[in-house]
Amino acid sequence: MHRHKIISWQAPDHDLPEKPLDWFISVTVVGVAITIASLFVSNITFAIFSFVATISIIIHIGKKPELIDIHLTPDGVEIRHDFYPYRKLHSFWIDREKDNPELILHSDRTVLPHIIVPLRDINPEYVRAELRQHITERYAHKNLVDKFLEYLGF
Repeated sequence: MHRHKIISWQAPDHDLPEKPLDWFISVTVVGVAITIASLFVSNITFAIFSFVATISIIIHIGKKPELIDIHLTPDGVEIRHDFYPYRKLHSFWIDREKDNPELILHSDRTVLPHIIVPLRDINPEYVRAELRQHITERYAHKNLVDKFLEYLGF
């Protein structure tokens, strides 16, 4: 759907964390240990899950970030090909604690309600001024799940 864009920018879909070889070895050893322990207690389902999860984490961490398009429109926020109407967003916060500020959108999603958007190459005040016209600005901090996913590079 073609929408009128008020503010647009591009940002990587995830940060590429610099992980030493030791990190990959540690993840592999822990993943294999959990898989073997699961097999030892005859929990085949969890063994398969832990094996697939370990492989997925290693593959994702090694993947180069892809540039995504982000647009603020009169009706909502478009991130890549996903559209979040303002009526489904409760609030927003611009987190300036890191070197690169991030926009945290609090949505009505039950699972993972925070949508975290990098604000690279754009003045956060432009984004803030536009969003304040549509949704409430409210302090938001990343929860434990957000921080864990960020640590893993998601």
